Amino acid sequence: MCTGIPCLRLTGVVQDYASHLPLMANFYVETQQGRSSLGVSAAPTGQFTIDISCTATALIIEKAGYRTQTLLLNQLASRPNKSVGVIIPLIAVDKRGLDRPYFQSEQTHFVQKNSKQSSIRPQRNTFVITDALTGQLLPAEMCFTFTKTELKRCMETNRSGQVRIDFTEKDIVAIDVTSPGYQNYGGNQVVEQGDSRQLRHDIRLSRTLTILSLQIGPSVGNCELRSENDAGKVIGLQSVPGLANTLVAYDLLPQRYTLLITNKQRELREQRPIVIQPGLNTATSELAQPVADGATLMSRPDSALRFEQASYTLLQDSQALLTQVAAYLVQHPELAIIITGHTDKEGNERLNLNLSEYRAKVVSSFLRNRGVTDDRIEMIGLGSQLMVAPSDTEENKAKNRRVTIKFIPRKTP
Repeated sequence: MCTGIPCLRLTGVVQDYASHLPLMANFYVETQQGRSSLGVSAAPTGQFTIDISCTATALIIEKAGYRTQTLLLNQLASRPNKSVGVIIPLIAVDKRGLDRPYFQSEQTHFVQKNSKQSSIRPQRNTFVITDALTGQLLPAEMCFTFTKTELKRCMETNRSGQVRIDFTEKDIVAIDVTSPGYQNYGGNQVVEQGDSRQLRHDIRLSRTLTILSLQIGPSVGNCELRSENDAGKVIGLQSVPGLANTLVAYDLLPQRYTLLITNKQRELREQRPIVIQPGLNTATSELAQPVADGATLMSRPDSALRFEQASYTLLQDSQALLTQVAAYLVQHPELAIIITGHTDKEGNERLNLNLSEYRAKVVSSFLRNRGVTDDRIEMIGLGSQLMVAPSDTEENKAKNRRVTIKFIPRKTP
């Protein structure tokens, strides 16, 4: 288990979210021992390279005039000695003004003119609560604290993510907004003019920063994520300045997506589900990995895909091997495969036949999710008809619980 040893090298750039201009910002790391400084991104490029220990739980990025960003590193200790490229977006705070909300951090000494003439015509305000990065409407609670009366009024957003309230006195009103999974918003609003205007205010809430960093190879042309929870919304990945082999997405919600990768000829070469967790997520395109010869992949004695007793769940080692098989097939469209499922001789043979078919199907599904089309896959379930070892010991029985893959020429129409 790592302690203070560098576990992750993070390289990238800090940018203004709206303009994409580079920013100089301060980096801090959170551990169980507290918070410590890691350095500053360079001026004027915004670029940085920092080493983070395995005990780190979060990276904190701060700059005056911008909202603080927090990047969770909960899975860091399980991936030591990793180098990852990222883009860190910073969102400017709302500056102080009249009759509109602004961050409390922007409050300076202010004396409201003619504040004794308190009564005004109703100023009608509509507050719309959204995700600061995606613009998604959010359910939230808004609390208004009035300076003059010290009264506090709390309201929940309606189905349109809105809160409507009338201000009838000149005042400085404190505004607090909370929504599950988001940082609390603390702001003020100077109520100055009362002329029955209809004012709309966008309150943008920041969640914990969620990033996908994807390592790619030179043959990759384009990468995108399609949301499975948001009507197939497409999110493109963008290159990291100074890193030729890394693409990044940061306009993400923690949920399940489909990752689609095309080559430079715009041909789909990889498609697979990917679950994005809060914080830093990393992945590698299969086109970025060296691919072994197909015959070599499945000809070794240990190349059969093994299964637990009465199970058709793919083991971790099998997934790694199938990832190589999928990448090889994508690069060799002239080939097809025969997937054959097998079982040991324990139990009812009819049930064993069904189990062997399920084992073949789960392998087929894994390959299809990575770009291998149905017309290139043939599946067979043989139960215990072709055992490769006697059914006398547990070790030999395990050898019979398998799926094999045979490469054949693809049939042409």
